[in-house]
Amino acid sequence: SLLLPGGYFISDTPCLGEKKSLVGIIAALISKLPMLPFVNSFSISELKDTIRNSNFQIVESEILSPTPPTCLIVAKKK
Repeated sequence: SLLLPGGYFISDTPCLGEKKSLVGIIAALISKLPMLPFVNSFSISELKDTIRNSNFQIVESEILSPTPPTCLIVAKKK
């Protein structure tokens, strides 16, 4: 990885997999088009698990907006 141990990763991510929403449904449909990038819809817990499993320690997390749930995460590289 490009981030050295002790470095910080900051993520401000809409968690479209948290609950069914129009935005999540549209994102899933758009990601199926061959000319656009894949969009992975994480729930908040899935996002946190992915970050932890990537050798990071979550230092702080906060829900910034309810719809779609947007999660701010600050994590430190182990």
